[in-house]
Amino acid sequence: MLTISSINQMIGVDIDDQHLLESNRAFFVGLKSEFMDDLDAWLVRYGYNVERVFIDGYYDFLVSGNYGQEFYLKQYAQSTHWYQLGISSVRATLILNHCRQTFFKHTQKAGMDKLGYFVSQALDIAQAMTANIYSIASMMERMEQKFRADITGIERAVQFGSVKISEDLLQAYLDHVNWKVKLFSLALGSLEDENFPYSPDECRLGKWLNAGGWDKIPHDQKQDFDQAHREVHELAGKAMQDAVAQHPESIIQSLSRMERASDRVAEVLLQLIDAEIIHSATLDGLTGLPLRKVFDEEYGQILSLARRQHLRVGLIIVDVDHFKKINDEKGHLVGDQVLKKLAELLQNSLRQEDRVYRWGGEEFAVMMLGDENFNARVLAERIRAGIEQTAFCEGTSNEMQVTVSCGTVCFDPLKTNSIDKMFSLADKQLYLAKRKGRNRVESQTLDME
Repeated sequence: MLTISSINQMIGVDIDDQHLLESNRAFFVGLKSEFMDDLDAWLVRYGYNVERVFIDGYYDFLVSGNYGQEFYLKQYAQSTHWYQLGISSVRATLILNHCRQTFFKHTQKAGMDKLGYFVSQALDIAQAMTANIYSIASMMERMEQKFRADITGIERAVQFGSVKISEDLLQAYLDHVNWKVKLFSLALGSLEDENFPYSPDECRLGKWLNAGGWDKIPHDQKQDFDQAHREVHELAGKAMQDAVAQHPESIIQSLSRMERASDRVAEVLLQLIDAEIIHSATLDGLTGLPLRKVFDEEYGQILSLARRQHLRVGLIIVDVDHFKKINDEKGHLVGDQVLKKLAELLQNSLRQEDRVYRWGGEEFAVMMLGDENFNARVLAERIRAGIEQTAFCEGTSNEMQVTVSCGTVCFDPLKTNSIDKMFSLADKQLYLAKRKGRNRVESQTLDME
């Protein structure tokens, strides 16, 4: 790690230089007014629209010859001042170069060339410190850009995919990133650190975790997540100590380490958000069943498996009888309760390898595999009977009996793979069940194309 003494040694500052500058303090005191006038004129000439380019006392520290802790703190404050004024790193470097040229001009004129050289060493230190400050600013800008890209991706998924994300989870991620942005702003002198939550239990992410968020973190990631979160806060505290009181030259190292730990935290939170996006985009929000588009993606996989294992494929379409009447007479909330209960009954009626989907409205689709003796009608009849014998909205004033009609088709995937044809045939069987009085199963088995 670079320290004040090591930077001074690398630049070439030694005790004799400091003594020489201290012994010529009167020269620099007398030069101050002329120096500042020259700097102001140069700033105006090149369009630096700032009222106070130097903070109070900066010139005096620059020529003091005392380049220890106090000078580093003053230079840190000066560099953050430039950043807050909106002065770019290039322009800050040009200001320091102009200061160097001005000092050389006046020391040469006075026959004190060596003094100009020694002051230039202080400006080298200033330039190194300023580069550190703007490195911190670049880190913050890259962090904010990545943050904005992540949020844009999430917003697009929500907007175009009609998905939902837990507000508390999303807020936990936002709070974590905003906490980092605030810390960087503190390091750059843009904010006061009053009431800043350095404890991992006091930040908003910590409060979310302690209020139940830990239950959402995968078990195998909890230990690393907790360690990373605590490292973030520990390094944040060290960074602020470095910036404010102890070793401002090492703040970038503390913040860099903090950012790496923070990435581990953010990665887990983003994984949870992605999982919710996928869950919301592929599962019906009411029943929790896969949506029709999931069926379209899985259909080819089901057929391939059936062909490899020489199995038959069964398709059942389940439709609630008189569902519009339920909605009209008892309301859509009751209708939703009926659909949720129906989805639960369907899942409980199926084998582990069978799949049920929310097809739309009051329709559900079931896909299953079986051997050559398999007949989807048997399962469809069991589903129909189980639903007929179940009390819906049990224990309420809306308790009722519900029936369904089913259309089924069984086929050999080696002889056909047209899902449109299969659904058309199953739909015809469903229509036949409705026409024959509802609460019944109609089926068709295809032995050949």
